[in-house]
Amino acid sequence: MKILEIKDLKKTYPSPEGGPQTVVDISHFSLEKGEQMALAGESGSGKTTFLHLVSGVLKPDSGEISLDGSRMDLLPEAGRDSLRSNRLGYVFQNFNLLQGMTSLENVELAMRFGAGVDKERAVSLLRRMGLSERLHHYPRQLSMGQQQRVAVARALANRPKLVLADEPTAHLDHVRGREAVTLMREVCREFGAALLVVSHDREVLSHFKQVEPFERLNRVLRPRQGVKS
Repeated sequence: MKILEIKDLKKTYPSPEGGPQTVVDISHFSLEKGEQMALAGESGSGKTTFLHLVSGVLKPDSGEISLDGSRMDLLPEAGRDSLRSNRLGYVFQNFNLLQGMTSLENVELAMRFGAGVDKERAVSLLRRMGLSERLHHYPRQLSMGQQQRVAVARALANRPKLVLADEPTAHLDHVRGREAVTLMREVCREFGAALLVVSHDREVLSHFKQVEPFERLNRVLRPRQGVKS
């Protein structure tokens, strides 16, 4: 059963010259429930824009985005925010943790936009991430790897059907990056969430049996040309 299905998706921005520049043009893409996939592509290929469209952070110019049977593209901003909060988790490239909140508070904040705060579950998620001793630490007191683990815990806070991860090892060294991807995959399997990772890192891609070159999906890149991410 499909958790994500996309048809004829397009997003265009003004070019530096003033005319339209299409960044994303995808005829079809889908992901099954519980499936784990990586999209491979260089920086600036439009991968981040694609994830922002899937998550409802951006609204497409045209096309369909169905998330767990609901049309994300037809919803107003408030509706997209609600759907994202309840059915989707997003691990941003820069983590986007609130600096004035502890690890636990960052996870609990995500819960406020879903079914409500469940402190026991928030603590359990952070412990599952190996952060038992870091519950009340602020992001500035955490290593980059620990911040990434908080971001993963936050993404799983509302029992999402789909987790998106944008260049999840961009700020981690080789060893920490490998550990982070392994843990993310394990936890998504444990909680029954599908996982879609975008990356240009070959080490990250090597963890996935299903790896799709983004240029095969995005017609803007055929023939290849530079587009902003």
